Amino acid sequence: MVIMMGLVWSLMFSAIFCLVVFFCQQTSILLGLSWLCVFSIMTGLGLVIGNAITLALEPHQRNAGVAASVLGFLYYIVIAVVAAGMAYMHDGSIYAMPYYWLKVLGLASIVAYHLRQEENAPVSEVLES
Repeated sequence: MVIMMGLVWSLMFSAIFCLVVFFCQQTSILLGLSWLCVFSIMTGLGLVIGNAITLALEPHQRNAGVAASVLGFLYYIVIAVVAAGMAYMHDGSIYAMPYYWLKVLGLASIVAYHLRQEENAPVSEVLES
């Protein structure tokens, strides 16, 4: 529940960030609101990442060290791919980062929704798909 709440929080502030960048013309207000939006997005992601890692490691208590190192490796691979995507999409405008975050968080929300649906599905439905 906390993971979904953090993801929705981040997605919501990412959309607000896009609106702020698009409509705000005064530099000082834009800077302050952008800072607030980025802080809020990172707060939501902090709720997601810590809990997701804990839940992912829970079934592997016997091999916790190996599981944590593999998960850490995969986590940093994902971070590198997301950062490379942002670098590729950057065009020198202020619009690139908010829209990219909205796309990445939207994709993460869709994946989380489908994973949650599979988790709640009866075993017979999961085996058939």
